[in-house]
Amino acid sequence: MRIGSFGAVAFSFILVICGAADAVAQSGGSRRSGWYVGGGVGANWASNINQTGSNRDPLCYPTDACFDEVPRPEVSGYRWVYDLDTAAGAMFELSTGFILNRARFEVSFAQRRNDLDQMFQSVTTLKGVAMEARQNTTVTSRTEGSIDDLAVRTLAFNAYYDFRDAASGFSPYVGAGVGPAFVDIRGVRFTDEYLDTAGAVHDPPLSSYNARLDTDFSDTVLAGHVHAGTDFGLNDRTAVGVKLTYSMLADAE
Repeated sequence: MRIGSFGAVAFSFILVICGAADAVAQSGGSRRSGWYVGGGVGANWASNINQTGSNRDPLCYPTDACFDEVPRPEVSGYRWVYDLDTAAGAMFELSTGFILNRARFEVSFAQRRNDLDQMFQSVTTLKGVAMEARQNTTVTSRTEGSIDDLAVRTLAFNAYYDFRDAASGFSPYVGAGVGPAFVDIRGVRFTDEYLDTAGAVHDPPLSSYNARLDTDFSDTVLAGHVHAGTDFGLNDRTAVGVKLTYSMLADAE
């Protein structure tokens, strides 16, 4: 199974605690440097996710037109495509970094989780040929598929530039980062059962064509991130703010 590359937008409320002896308030001072730690919680939305799968099964299935051909032809295998509709989910982030004047260099760990709805799009052979449906048959199939949720954990190496003098008390910033993303897809289920509504006996039996899958998938892929936000200095060592992150992940398999 492959989950296509997708983007995720995270909106979070961030608390930053500066640990440097010479750190100054976000809104003032011409110099600041030193270490800091931060954390945040918020919501995330994912988009442009598709699921593809394939096999090398050479069989012509009982609901396909080729099932009536003599002899029955063999196919190269099958490929299927689903769209995955994501619900808004929760996220959190922990970070530590070093401030050097207007620049910040940071390592962060974040987790995002989304529920998924699976919507069937198409099935073809591996050569891209759509199978014709069998006509005038009493054989039917019951196919069901679902996925519970998607969890993405990221370890990112980020760099930021702060615009501390843009407005009194506020420090807008932009940044970018890159690092591994650990993708977990839980509760991947699929069943395909064949039956003859007329009760006819088949050789081989229709049950030999049935399929069932109930598993989880995980993969590690490369992720890129773009950040924008603003902090508000509460005192010389503490700031709060909001942050918007757009993440792009490579295909997960």
